[in-house]
Amino acid sequence: MSRPHRPGTPCWAELGGAPGDIVLAHYADLLGWTYDVNRAVTGYVRAFADGEKVAGFGGPAKPAPPRGWRVYLATDDLDASLAAWQTAGGASGPVTTVADGRFAWLRDPWGCDTGLFDSPDDPGTSLAPGSGRLATWTLSSPSAEEAAVFYERVFGAPFRESVDVEPTDGPGGWVVAATGPPEAPPGDVTDPEGNVLRIH
Repeated sequence: MSRPHRPGTPCWAELGGAPGDIVLAHYADLLGWTYDVNRAVTGYVRAFADGEKVAGFGGPAKPAPPRGWRVYLATDDLDASLAAWQTAGGASGPVTTVADGRFAWLRDPWGCDTGLFDSPDDPGTSLAPGSGRLATWTLSSPSAEEAAVFYERVFGAPFRESVDVEPTDGPGGWVVAATGPPEAPPGDVTDPEGNVLRIH
């Protein structure tokens, strides 16, 4: 099976920990998401937009990034990517094997946590554009240009083709944006648990 995402491009986003009903209802009202429970991962809730998987709720509660949404970057060789990450100056955590692949959580030199996911299946994120689908990805970093060079050293040129990199005064982290319905005004929306999703 051909892999749907180039190495270093975002392939999945999730909110860690057990999702509350009020949070699921918030995104259902905001983006029209529907849900199911992934039987392969106990209690993991997947969100769908027009029948396509778009995001997840569940998994380990940590790392808990400042804006709430965790981002996974695709890799077709997790071990090689972990080695490249460490050689470039980042820190890596343990590898976890799940039904649909292997992943690890890493921290870049500026404190941003990023997941790496090695899976032959398409997790669902970044498929055809449309309402309710995740649309853009921004890496905020106190050292934006150095961070961009770091990720490109690990993954190669495609990183900045699919990810915006912007400076921030605060802690680094990922900003995830979704395409809202026509009536949804653009801007950052905070859910009942304080997680921020940008609406386009």
